[in-house]
Amino acid sequence: MPIARHPAYLLFLLALAAVPVVALAWRGLHGPKLPRQWGRALLCLALPLLALVWADRLRGINAVLGLAALGYGILASKAGMRRLHRLRYGEAISQRLPQLAESDASALHLFFMILAVACVTVGIVLATWPGGTP
Repeated sequence: MPIARHPAYLLFLLALAAVPVVALAWRGLHGPKLPRQWGRALLCLALPLLALVWADRLRGINAVLGLAALGYGILASKAGMRRLHRLRYGEAISQRLPQLAESDASALHLFFMILAVACVTVGIVLATWPGGTP
């Protein structure tokens, strides 16, 4: 019998999915003025949320934390940040400001790596906790 989810569980998944968008918005306050494209921001929020909900339905919270750790680890690299910038701001911004993704990757590298390690740690604790996840 599956464990009943708390009503705020979807908010937890939304918070995990929103971290990259919020981190880029925070970095945007201290960098060059970039266009606000709300549709692209919602797409960058909806795709990880869809993947996290799908992972939760298939395997549970440990799969969610593992997938979040994998995503945060990819975003810690320059190639991952370039792809996020291309999705978030479009190809024109990537060509106009080619150094933006590299500077964001170097500024946010430690942040995303700490999040990835935290997700793995919590996943291991939940997997080994007696009577934790089924």
